[in-house]
Amino acid sequence: MSGIWTLKSSTTEPPWRHVCKLRLDFGGNDQRAGTGWFVGPHTVLTAAHCVFDTRLNRQVERVTVVPGVSGGIPPFGEYTATKVAWTDRWQADPTPERDYGVVVVGGDLGIKVGSFGVHKASDAELRQGLVIAGYPTNSASESMYFAEPISSSPQQRCFDIDVPLIGGASGSPVWLKNTNLVIGIAVREHQLGVGTVSRVADPMIESIIEWLKLSQP
Repeated sequence: MSGIWTLKSSTTEPPWRHVCKLRLDFGGNDQRAGTGWFVGPHTVLTAAHCVFDTRLNRQVERVTVVPGVSGGIPPFGEYTATKVAWTDRWQADPTPERDYGVVVVGGDLGIKVGSFGVHKASDAELRQGLVIAGYPTNSASESMYFAEPISSSPQQRCFDIDVPLIGGASGSPVWLKNTNLVIGIAVREHQLGVGTVSRVADPMIESIIEWLKLSQP
């Protein structure tokens, strides 16, 4: 197993600073955590279940976006989301391949920290070097971790990685090593030590294009 989460102590350089801790307030005592990543000046991609819980039929009430935080230190500050969105497909049929959503922030934060691109990877590219980064623990330290996973079980819209998607790892970007190109969003723990990734495909790209048009109200 190569997918071992390792602490990333330096997070202020690209692409690490594109990755954000998400504090998710679903109301009352229902406080959760997740990971997101910039794909545009105001646009943070994440897992859909981080913004809409289909089990409870409940939208997140408040999202705090903290890019590049590690060791509890937010090098670029903290920001409250102005909008969240997900697809009708996710709400109607919450399967892993549909588990992607968006958080919108105001100001120029995405310009300041930069953003990833997205890429429809071939099965051959999935067998090359991959990187995942996120916040797989709900600890108060809010530290970023990364891993270099091996992919398996490639399907048209999903693939598995040998990394446990625990704590706040949902929404973590998986990108091609030595590039700035995200090929999927980590969405769930498939089985012990194995995570499922929603693969970048045409429906996701179409949603991203629409979400990039969202702006601060």
